[in-house]
Amino acid sequence: MPRLPASRTLLLLLAALLFLGESLPPRAAAQETESPKERAEALAEEARQFWDLNAYPQAIGKFRESLALDPRGETYRDLGDLYAERDMHGDAIAAYRSAIAENPALEPELRLSLGQQMIWTDRAKEAIPLLASIVANRPHDVEARRYLALAYRWSDRLKESEDLYRNILAGNPADLEARRGLAEALLWQGRFRAATVEFDHVLNANPADAEALTGLSRATLFLDMPEEAGRYIARAAQASPGDKEVRDQIERVRERLVPYVGLEARGSHDSDDLSLYELTLSAHGRPARGLDVDGAVRQLFFRQGSPGKQENLNDEDSVDGTGGSLSFSFRRSPAIEWHAGGGYTRYDINDFHPWSGNFGVTITPADTVRFNLDWERGHWNSVLSLQNQVTSDTLSLSASRNFLWKTEITASAALLYHHNENETGQARENRGERFGLEVTRRLYLRGDLVHVAGILRFGWLGFSEDLDVGVFDPKRYTTEEAGVDWGWQFRPRWVFHGTVMAGAQQEKGAKSGPTYSAELGLDRKIGLGLVSVGGFASDSHARGQGEGFRRIGGLFRIRIPF
Repeated sequence: MPRLPASRTLLLLLAALLFLGESLPPRAAAQETESPKERAEALAEEARQFWDLNAYPQAIGKFRESLALDPRGETYRDLGDLYAERDMHGDAIAAYRSAIAENPALEPELRLSLGQQMIWTDRAKEAIPLLASIVANRPHDVEARRYLALAYRWSDRLKESEDLYRNILAGNPADLEARRGLAEALLWQGRFRAATVEFDHVLNANPADAEALTGLSRATLFLDMPEEAGRYIARAAQASPGDKEVRDQIERVRERLVPYVGLEARGSHDSDDLSLYELTLSAHGRPARGLDVDGAVRQLFFRQGSPGKQENLNDEDSVDGTGGSLSFSFRRSPAIEWHAGGGYTRYDINDFHPWSGNFGVTITPADTVRFNLDWERGHWNSVLSLQNQVTSDTLSLSASRNFLWKTEITASAALLYHHNENETGQARENRGERFGLEVTRRLYLRGDLVHVAGILRFGWLGFSEDLDVGVFDPKRYTTEEAGVDWGWQFRPRWVFHGTVMAGAQQEKGAKSGPTYSAELGLDRKIGLGLVSVGGFASDSHARGQGEGFRRIGGLFRIRIPF
C-alpha cells in the first residue's frame, strides 16, 4: 500500500480531531458561564443574605456590584430600603429615585418611602405633595396621614398639622404616636398648657415615653416652672439615657435653676458729650419653688465735657453714684406671676439720694394671651436731672396676643408723673401719657440654631408741660420703626444676636427726621456660665427737644454659677 505524504497525513489527523471535538461534551468551566443578568441576581441575593446577618457594608457593596451589571429598579429599591434602615437618608432618596427612573411602575409604591426620607433630611416641604397624594388616594392609610401631619409641622404649617392629628385621633383615640404629634404641634404654636394635656395622655398610657417626657419638660419650662420641668426630664433621662435631646433639655433646666453671680461693665457716650459708666455686681438665687431673688450693687460715673456741661447748673461736669437693689418674682402656676423690687442710690451732688421701686403682676389667663400691670418709680440719668432731683412714677398696662407662636401683637398704655425740685420757677409736677403698639413676626426658625423675626413699632408720648429739667418730656412725640431681631448659634455654645431698627420721629412743632438704632452681642457659654460682649448705638435726626441725639456704647458681662 503506498504511503501518504507526511503533510497530507497531518491534515487528516487534524480533521479527525475537529470532528471528535464537536461530538465531546462541553467543559465544566463552560457549563458554569453566567449572563450578566444572572450574575446580578446572584449578587443581589448575596446582598440580602448579608443584610439578614446585619453585615451592612458587605450588603451595600454587593448591591452596588449587582447594579453595575444590571441596574434593575427592584434592586435600587432594596438598596434604598437598606440605606433608610441605616439612617443614610440622602443615599436612600437617591436610590429610590433611581428605582423609579429604571422602573416607573414602582413610583406609587415608593412615594411613602420617599416622603419619609425627605422629612428626615429637612426637606419636609418637598415631602408634602408626595404624602398628600397618598392620603388623597388612600384616605384610611393612617401611617401616611401621620407622616403628612409631621411634614406639615416641620414645614411650619402648624394649624394643618394640628387638624390632621386631631382627625386621626377622632378615629382612634388610643393612637399614641398621633397624640404625641398633636402635643408637639401645640407646643410649637406656643400653646404650652394645651400641649401638657396631650403629653399627659401619652404618659398615662406609657409612663416611660422619653419623647413625651422631654416635650412635657419643654412645655413646663416655657411656662417658667423649672422644678416641674426638671422632674420630667429626669424621668426621660432614665428612660433614654443617651438621647441628645434629653441632654440638651437637662442643660436648659439646669441653666434656669442654677444660682449665679454676675459682673457687668457698661459704658456709653452721647451727643451731649455725656459719658456714663456703670459697674454692677449681682447675684441670683432660687431659694424656694417658684421664687427668684436678685440682688445687685452698682457704681455709676457721669462725666460731661464741653459744650454739654454748659447746660448743667454751674457747668457741673461730673457726678458719682453708689447704689443697690433687691428684687423678687414669685410664680406657683402658669396663670400668674408677682414681681416686686426696690433700690436706693446716693449721688454726690445736690444731696440727691433717690429710692426706686417696682411692683407688678403678669396674668396669663389662657395660652397665647398675657397681661402685665406694673408700677415703677425711678429717675433719669443725666447730670442736669440729678441736679434738679427729678424722679418719675409710671403706671403701665400691656396686653399681648400670640398667634401660632409666629406673630405677637402687644399694645401698651402708661401714665407718667415727673417730679422735680428745680429752682428756676418751672412747674414741679408734669404728667404724661405713653401709648405703644408692637408687632413681631417670626420670619425663620431652625430649632435652637437660628431665629429671625421682623418687628414693627409705633409709639406716642406726650406731657402737659415741656420742662427744661434734664429729662425728655415733649408736648407730643410719635415714632414709627421697623427692624429685624435675630440669634445665630454659628458654633456650639457660641451665639451671635442683635436687633437693628430704622424709622422716623415727629415732635409737635418741629420737623420729623429719620432714626436708627442697633444692638449687637456675642455670647459664649462655658458650662452653665456665660460670657457676653456687646455694643449699642442710636442716632436721631429729628428736630425739637431731642434734636440730633446720638449715643454709642458697649458692655461686658460674665455670669458664674455656684
